[in-house]
Amino acid sequence: MASRKVRKSEGASKLTISENDLSRLVEKTQLESVKIIKWAGEVFSEDSDGVSQIRLSSSKSVKTLSRAFQCRYDMAATLFADDDHELAEIEVVVIASFILDEEKISRAFVNSFLEEVGYFVIFPYAREALQAMSMKLGVGPFTLGLLQQGQAAPATASVRGYTLEPGSKAEDPVADMA
Repeated sequence: MASRKVRKSEGASKLTISENDLSRLVEKTQLESVKIIKWAGEVFSEDSDGVSQIRLSSSKSVKTLSRAFQCRYDMAATLFADDDHELAEIEVVVIASFILDEEKISRAFVNSFLEEVGYFVIFPYAREALQAMSMKLGVGPFTLGLLQQGQAAPATASVRGYTLEPGSKAEDPVADMA
């Protein structure tokens, strides 16, 4: 029977491996599947002209088996209207399953993979799910910016065609020019 371990990466020790070892092991890793196991949204207020602020949060965990592991990423986007009230919340949980052609999967490898590789694998799925749900909820579109290595969330998002820092308010650039 395969040994199962579940570990939350938050608060865990920063046990990692070298870039060379990570690269070597990533070459032996295959993506088996990507599943969205939760996709939910709720509108708190229907009286709004759209999203003006986004607050993103995420957490990650990993489950290891004998020659396989799963990376789980829980993401939430809280959307705010122009008058700073909560407009909606969208949640998505994505699990990416990987197989590693090694006898034993080290904790250091899993930690490094979770931080350096796994998030980039699931991010396009999470981005699409968050954007699609915002449209289905009728709160308007937003686009998450690029994910940078070492960050828990994108540094920017685009609302109504202009860029803002998550947590900041969108302001109409045309009005500023008048």
